[in-house]
Amino acid sequence: TITIDNSDKLLPVDYSEVSVSRRMYRSGESEYYLNKTQCRLKDIQELFMNTGVGREGYSIIGQGRIDEILSNRSDERRLVFEEAAGITKYKARKREAERKLESTKQNLLRINDILIELESQLGPLEQQAQTARRYIELSNELKGIEVSLFLETIDKLKIKIDDVDSQTKIIRDQIDDENRRIENIKNKNRSKNETLEKLKNEIDELNNQLHNLDSKIEKNESHINLCQERINHLVSNNESFGDDVSSLKDRMTELEVEVEKKKKRLSLMQRDEENFGKLLAEAEETMAAILQKLDEGERHVEEAKHAIMDKQDNLSESKIRFNNFKNDMSNYVQLKRRLSDEIHQSIVEKDKENMKKEDLDASLRKTREEISKSKTRISNLEQKMADAQKNLQESKAKEESIRREAGTLESRHKVLLDMEENMEGYSHSVKALKRVCREDRSFAKGIYGPVAQLISVDKRFETAIEVSLGGALQNIITEDEYAAKRAIEYLKTNRMGRATFLPKTSVKPRSLEQNVLKNIMKISGFEGIASDKVTCDKEFSGIILNLLARTVVVKDMDSGIQMARRFNYVFRIVTLDGELINAGGSMTGGSVGNRTTSIIGRNRVIGEIEKELVEKKAQLKNACSKIKAMELEFDNISAGCTTEQKLLSDFELIRLRDESHVVSILENIEKITAKVDLMKQQDLEIEDQIEEVKKESEKEGLITKAIEEEIGKLKEIVLS
Repeated sequence: TITIDNSDKLLPVDYSEVSVSRRMYRSGESEYYLNKTQCRLKDIQELFMNTGVGREGYSIIGQGRIDEILSNRSDERRLVFEEAAGITKYKARKREAERKLESTKQNLLRINDILIELESQLGPLEQQAQTARRYIELSNELKGIEVSLFLETIDKLKIKIDDVDSQTKIIRDQIDDENRRIENIKNKNRSKNETLEKLKNEIDELNNQLHNLDSKIEKNESHINLCQERINHLVSNNESFGDDVSSLKDRMTELEVEVEKKKKRLSLMQRDEENFGKLLAEAEETMAAILQKLDEGERHVEEAKHAIMDKQDNLSESKIRFNNFKNDMSNYVQLKRRLSDEIHQSIVEKDKENMKKEDLDASLRKTREEISKSKTRISNLEQKMADAQKNLQESKAKEESIRREAGTLESRHKVLLDMEENMEGYSHSVKALKRVCREDRSFAKGIYGPVAQLISVDKRFETAIEVSLGGALQNIITEDEYAAKRAIEYLKTNRMGRATFLPKTSVKPRSLEQNVLKNIMKISGFEGIASDKVTCDKEFSGIILNLLARTVVVKDMDSGIQMARRFNYVFRIVTLDGELINAGGSMTGGSVGNRTTSIIGRNRVIGEIEKELVEKKAQLKNACSKIKAMELEFDNISAGCTTEQKLLSDFELIRLRDESHVVSILENIEKITAKVDLMKQQDLEIEDQIEEVKKESEKEGLITKAIEEEIGKLKEIVLS
C-alpha cells in the first residue's frame, strides 16, 4: 500500500489522502484498492496519468532503472518524455477511443451481416409465420371440431345411455311383472290351497256326517229289526192269549204300518225313533202285563230273549262301529294315495325346476365366462389403444421435430445459398468483379474467380487452410497478366477498390526440398503439407503450390514449435486449430471467432445440408405414412373396443335376466320343498291314524265276535 498526500487536489478525487493498495494471491491473481475500495488497475493508471508518477513516469524510478532507461530504444524513451510532457493520458484515451471505434466498426459489420442474414430469413420466417398462423387457425378450428365431436359423442352416449336406461326400465318392468305374476300365481295357489283345505275339511265333515247318518241308519234298522222281532214275539205270545191276540194283531198291524212309515222316512229318523220309543214303551207295558200272566219258566225264557235282544243291539252297535272304522280306513287310504300322488307330482315339479336351474346355471357360467373374456378383450383393446395413442403422439412429436429440423435446414440452406450468391465475406472489389463477370461474358474471359471458390478442403483442415491462406482466399486467379490488367483497370475506372490477382503464367509453384520434407514427416504431430490437403483443378495446382506448398500442417502448437526449432524457422507451420508460426519465427494465434461456416467450407456445408434435407424429407415421408397407418390402427382398435363394449353390455343384460330367473326358480324350489315336507308329515300322521283305526277295527271285531258267541249261547238256552 502506498499513501499519497492529495491536499493540493492534484489527483482528481475528493480525498486529502489517497491510499493505493494491491493484494496478491498465490494463484497469481491480484486485486487493487483505492482508499480501501476495490477498483481496476486501469482506474489507478488513469488516476496517475499526467502526474509524473504514472507507469512510465520519471518521478519515482527504481534502483537500476536509470541505466535501463538510458539503454532503451528511442521509441521506449519516448514514452518517458510523453509522460513528462503530460500527453500519455490523452494518447491512452486516443488508443481506447480508437479501440472502441474499431470494436464498434466490427460490431457494425457483424450487425450488417446479421441484418443481411436476418433479411434473407425474412422470407422463410414470413412463410413460417403464415404457416404458424394457419396452424393456429387450423388448431382453433380443430379444437372447435373436436369440441363439436365431443359434444356429439356425448349426445350419442347420452342417447345410448337413455336407450340402455329405457331397456333396463323395460326389463325391470318385465321382471316386476313376472314377479307380480308369480306372486299372483302364488296367491292363487295359496287361495286354492286354502279352498282345497276347506273342501277337504268339508269333505271330512260330510264323511263324518255320512258316517254318523250310516251309523244312525244302521242303529235305527237294528232297532226296527229288534222291534220287529219283539212284535213277532208278542204276536206269537198273543196267539196263546185268547182275546188279547186280536188286540195284539191290531196293535201289530199298527206297528207294521208305523215301521213302513219309518222306512220311508229315513230323513226323519229322530222323530221316528221317538214314535218307536213310544210304541216300544206301550209294547213293553203290554208285554209286562202279559208276562205277569206267564209262568216262571216262560219268564226265564223271556228274560233270555230280552238278553238276546240286548246283545243284538250291542252287536248292531259293534257292527256299526266296525263299519265306521272300515270307512275311516278307506278314507285314510284314499287320502294317503292322494297325498302320495301330490308328493310325487311336487317332486317331479321340483326336478323340473332343478333341471331349469341347472340349465340356467350352465347358461350363467357360460355368460360369466363370456363377460370375463369380453372384459379381458376390452382391457387388452384399451391397453392397445393407449399404447397406440402414445405411439401416435410420439410419432407426431417426432414428425413435428423432423419438420422443424427440416425447416431449420431449409432456412439455413437458403441463407447459405444467398450468402454464396451474394459472396458474403468477400471484399467489395471481389464482389464487383464477380458481378461484372456474370453480366459480361467477354469481360469474364480469362478471369476464373477467387481462390476460395476454386478449391475444396476436408472439414478437419478447413481452419488450418483458411488461416494459412488468409487474405489470399480472396485473390483472383486469372489466365495471364493481361486478364489481371483488364480487371485492375475496371476496378480503377469504377472506383471499386483494390484486389490481388494471381495470373497462371506468372505465379510459379514453390515447394520444400525433398530431404527436408522427409525429415519433416518423421516429426511427431505432422499432419501433412497444406497444398496436399486442398483439392482443385489441375490448371490451378501451380498457384496452390505457390501459396501452400511451403506450409506444413501439424496437430498442435507444441508439435509446431518443436518442428520450427528443428528446422530453424525456414518454412511456415499451421496447427489444426489455426495457430500460425511464420517463417522467421513470428507467431500468430488466438481466437478465430465464433463463425459456424468459413467461406472455404460454405459449399461443403451447403452440400451436407442438401443431403441432410433429402434424408429429413425421406424421414418426414416415412413418419407421415407411419402416422397414417397408426391412425388407421387406432381407429380400428377404437371400433373394436366399442363393439366389444356393446357385446359386454348385452352379456350383462343376459346375466341379469338369468340371475333373476335363477332366484325365482330357487324360491319355487324352496316352496315346493316346504310343501313336500308338509305333505310327508301329513302322510306320516295318516299312517299313524290308519294304524290306530286298524287296531280299533281289530278290537271292535273281537268285541263283535264275543257278542255273537254270547247270543248263540242265549239262543241255545231259549231253544232248550
